[in-house]
Amino acid sequence: MSRNGQGNFEQAMPVFADVIHSFSEIENVLNTNQPEEGDADLATATESLRDGFNWIVRAYESHEHGGTLEVMQLTLLPRYKSWQDELEKNLSRYIVS
Repeated sequence: MSRNGQGNFEQAMPVFADVIHSFSEIENVLNTNQPEEGDADLATATESLRDGFNWIVRAYESHEHGGTLEVMQLTLLPRYKSWQDELEKNLSRYIVS
């Protein structure tokens, strides 16, 4: 998504679509498993990231590409990092040493 920083939003959209698809696939797997105690933080982070994706889409649709970049840097990326941390924390419970 570094192309967005260069103003190449149209070229970055296929990559963004792939990111959304991948997130959706992971979310579907998470939803098919029975939630365990302690998964509330992951559910919250997932909802927050989904909301961040919606913000990006709205900014892109408004054709305010500066706003799109700002939302990505200030909203989406921090939410992604939080989600990734929670996902790794939850999945680490299933890793056998």
